[in-house]
Amino acid sequence: MRIIDRYIHRQFWASTLSIVLLFSCVVLLVQSIRIVDTVAQYGAGTSLFFELSLYVMPRVLRIALPISAFIAVVHVVYRLHSDSELFAIYTAGSGPHRLLRPVLAFALGIALLTSIVTMLLAPWAAGEALDRRSELRAEIEPRLMRDGQFLTPRPGLTAFVRAIGRDRSLQDLFLYDRHLDGTGVTIYTARRGWLQAERTSARLVLQQGIALEFDPAWNLISRFAFDQFMQELVELSSRSRTRKREPNEMYLKELVNYEPDEVEPQLYSKIRAEAHEQISSPFYSFAIPFLALASLLAGFNQARIPLGRIFFTAALGIALVLAAFSTKNFAVGTPEAAWVMYAPPTLATVGSVLSLMRTRRWLHRRMAPR
Repeated sequence: MRIIDRYIHRQFWASTLSIVLLFSCVVLLVQSIRIVDTVAQYGAGTSLFFELSLYVMPRVLRIALPISAFIAVVHVVYRLHSDSELFAIYTAGSGPHRLLRPVLAFALGIALLTSIVTMLLAPWAAGEALDRRSELRAEIEPRLMRDGQFLTPRPGLTAFVRAIGRDRSLQDLFLYDRHLDGTGVTIYTARRGWLQAERTSARLVLQQGIALEFDPAWNLISRFAFDQFMQELVELSSRSRTRKREPNEMYLKELVNYEPDEVEPQLYSKIRAEAHEQISSPFYSFAIPFLALASLLAGFNQARIPLGRIFFTAALGIALVLAAFSTKNFAVGTPEAAWVMYAPPTLATVGSVLSLMRTRRWLHRRMAPR
């Protein structure tokens, strides 16, 4: 690689890394609100926050890499023009095609990184995140063994514990049980209680309490006192039980070899669309630097790069990114037309290269001696 190629290549990567870092920080800042809610819901510490943030990163990089590559090419090319470096290249007898070689090397690197993130890191992170949340949902104690807070250990049940003793006993309990079958509401109050958690179930034992039950069919309220009452909380998932995996946590080999027998057609369509998305994502990352270069320099005017050209370039980049999402949704609804997911990056790459080569011939005719 020549000196000018290495110089431009370094500029591309330095800008991309800076933009990826900024983009990731912004997205993580938005996602941190949801992560903090999850951490607070289960009463966990900062370690869970950083763990869940780690699992979000591959999904962020999956989007950030192509967008950052596009912005980096626009930024570097515009800066080269502003510093008259492109003018020096043109006066030496080269045209926009002179940038194709460093852009090609840069696009291959971005495509390789996207492949690693999409096919390896993203499925791993999605699976680990869902497994971690399943484990947290299965742990009933953190959802109830917190004093002074209204908690929801299962749908329809709201619990409040005033204090927790040193022996892990619960003091002054309040339970609001809304029957999910619509048969009414029961309110429990008790002076003491404790949890009985087993491997596959958990129940709450109440002592010295009162229950109020409302029957909507008869519009009646029943009251009864009890010395000891047992309230079933939730059936816990066994750690040994295999959780049904989602398409976004499957690796490419699993997606391709997935058997459609006894599978809902819509689910199988999502699996096929996910497989094609993992394959096509590197093509989008490969195409987007060429699109940025061609849209800026095609029909290049040596005097300046107009502001309208920059806006036009940004519009093309946004259109290509949106095409990745829209074609996947189309492939889910029409599995036999999954090939459309490869059409936008292919057309963008071929059209960009042809446009730059045509601009080269135009410049040679314009700058030829008369």
